[in-house]
Amino acid sequence: MGLRIGIDTGGTFTDVVVFNDADATLRMLKVHSTPEDPGIAVVHGVVAGAALAKVDPAKIQQVVHGTTVATNAILQRVGARVALVTTEGFGDVLHIQRQNRPSLYDMRTRRAEPLVPRHLRFEFSERMRHDATVERAPALDDMEDLVVALRDAEIEAVAVCFLHSDLDPRHERSVGRFLAERLPDTTICLSHALSAEEGEYERFSTCAMNAFVQPVMQRYLGRLSHRLQEASVGAPVLVMKSNGGVTSVRRAAAHCVQTILSGPAGAAVAGAA
Repeated sequence: MGLRIGIDTGGTFTDVVVFNDADATLRMLKVHSTPEDPGIAVVHGVVAGAALAKVDPAKIQQVVHGTTVATNAILQRVGARVALVTTEGFGDVLHIQRQNRPSLYDMRTRRAEPLVPRHLRFEFSERMRHDATVERAPALDDMEDLVVALRDAEIEAVAVCFLHSDLDPRHERSVGRFLAERLPDTTICLSHALSAEEGEYERFSTCAMNAFVQPVMQRYLGRLSHRLQEASVGAPVLVMKSNGGVTSVRRAAAHCVQTILSGPAGAAVAGAA
């Protein structure tokens, strides 16, 4: 297959593993990380890895990248300004969460604040029943005021989370298209596309987290792809996922919530191998 490079960013060093299929040699090296933009160190590592193997960067066959960009954005609360659009009566799902908590009998325990504050959660008059029949279809003409509110709030991303969309996502899709047409510079995330499972909190929180980090990841992966092209690296880049698998840059930019625990997952897969 040629030269394959695996690269993972850390706080101090970026680790590079280079495997050459031609002679079955495995080489490892480290480059200094660049916290201001981790992608700079990634490109340095890829180029250095090719030089170590004495292979032209243009002949690299594959790059697999593990990144903590989404993880850090969540831990540091430096993601996008997010709004939630949800079914009427379900605006507090992110706050109520589930009954389980870290210390069951501690009355003073506090949970982490939702990534979407209450004043940016908008309830909308639509309803899908539990059997996937429509009780109330979304009246898109009534959403113009919502579009104005989202613009005024300078929202960067919107999480659209409707009741029972895991059974029938047509309401989320129609509202998502409506918002995308009127807010072309805003990221729109639909809960059924990220977590098509029963349970409002699990689906809503996953979608909200994806919306929170998606603009950050899109910018990061866009800059990384551009820098690799400038370095004559035309190999496809695969991004590590939290389940130990990999995905394309395009899909990682859209479903970036799947990359949040990719570092530990990658270590477990490598250890097993």
